[in-house]
Amino acid sequence: MRHRYGSVTDSPKSSSLQGSGPGAGPEDGPSSRNKNHKSEEKASKQPCIIYFLCGFFAFLLIATCILLEPNTPSLYETIDCNDSEYLCADWSPTIHLFSSADSESHVVCLKQMNTDAKKIEVKTHMRGHVSVLFPKKQLDMTVSKSTKFLSQLPVVTHFVIGAPFIDTSYMRNTFTFDLFEKMGGLSLPYQYLDLYSGAEDQGLHYAVPHPIHYLWKVEHPDAIVVFDWCKDSPCFKPGIYSTQFSITKWKNDQALKEGKDLMQAFATAVQQGIGISQIVDLKSLVRSIIIEELAKDIDGYVFSNYFYVKKGKIFHGPVWDWHMGYGFMCDPMYFTNQFGQALTGVEGWHADTIRHQHAWVDHIVDEGVPNYRDFFLALFHTPEVYAEFQREWKLQRAGPLSDESVVAYLAATTTEITWGAVRDQVLWSNEYRCSLFHCCDPVASTNFGASATNLQDWILARTKWIDENIDTISTEPKPVQL
Repeated sequence: MRHRYGSVTDSPKSSSLQGSGPGAGPEDGPSSRNKNHKSEEKASKQPCIIYFLCGFFAFLLIATCILLEPNTPSLYETIDCNDSEYLCADWSPTIHLFSSADSESHVVCLKQMNTDAKKIEVKTHMRGHVSVLFPKKQLDMTVSKSTKFLSQLPVVTHFVIGAPFIDTSYMRNTFTFDLFEKMGGLSLPYQYLDLYSGAEDQGLHYAVPHPIHYLWKVEHPDAIVVFDWCKDSPCFKPGIYSTQFSITKWKNDQALKEGKDLMQAFATAVQQGIGISQIVDLKSLVRSIIIEELAKDIDGYVFSNYFYVKKGKIFHGPVWDWHMGYGFMCDPMYFTNQFGQALTGVEGWHADTIRHQHAWVDHIVDEGVPNYRDFFLALFHTPEVYAEFQREWKLQRAGPLSDESVVAYLAATTTEITWGAVRDQVLWSNEYRCSLFHCCDPVASTNFGASATNLQDWILARTKWIDENIDTISTEPKPVQL
């Protein structure tokens, strides 16, 4: 007979067969064949029964082990947020982050002034491009459900726990968030806090909603457009320009198509020098240009630059990522214009600087194009745009951008964060806080007071230079008179 797994075997019955022709014995007739067939069926069923019984008893054994196993409490259940070891600073909110075995799931003990400790389940991962290499980390944090995470933050699920290691003024980003809001822009609320990994101090940080998730919640746009590194979303180039953008979130296929079409129409209007205001909200656009030109951040214009589409028009979104601006960096590679002038100080229009390479750890990376910033260079020198920029700059200089307002703001914030900032610098005192960058003042990187003073001096000098040159902008870039 043929074995059930396909091999041929001999049984005692078959070994006694004498043939099937005339002269065959009595065992070879129909009756004998029926008996053989029945015995084969019986034999084939026996292994099935055995396998079934083995599986059934194995299931019973596993189920019994599970039922008898001690009920191990979860990480959430084991953490006591009211343990005095975890409640340290009273001057600001304190977060203690406890990790589970899977390294992404965490429990947060959150203590705010004059309130009981709150326990929250979160997921985190390290964030940043270059900043992931820094000793002091920044985190993307997702809470398990929409919650009032901190008193000064909205109810959202995605946050960034920010703390640019290289910014020892601790104010470059937060100053920009607040200034943009005072100018009438869509800004991000934030709150300073002390971060601990368990009971281990990680220093001064701030919590802020993730810009994409916050923009989606607050403005309900049809699509979100980001100028940045090409990441998870497909990248596109606006018209003839080298600058790249991606559409990172959209309502539906129609919204995605509309976003692409509007961005290409935007590029065409820039190339032709007319019709931009029909496609883009000029007010929000030039407010963002004010921030770009004030800060002169090395990644300015082309990275972390958020726009959104709503009701058939493009608007500028929240401003983001300014810790390498305001006089932090003095590498000529990032501040050289088409006339060969390396303007590492407060002089020059940042839109005119050529971005064709960048430093990465121990080598220089070529961007692969003559100027990755060329779209914004052309945009800045469009009459419709620079005329609105000139009007808006003068208006804001009489308000939140006045010298008096800037000095008062920085003084108040410096006082607020002094204790956390000094503690942070002591905590990371064995690390070089300029990291891989050519910072303008290495001494200030170890001194909060000096770094805060440098920030103020830079802003006052930069606004003065822009005041003196605002009316010289034209349709073509010009060499800077030094």
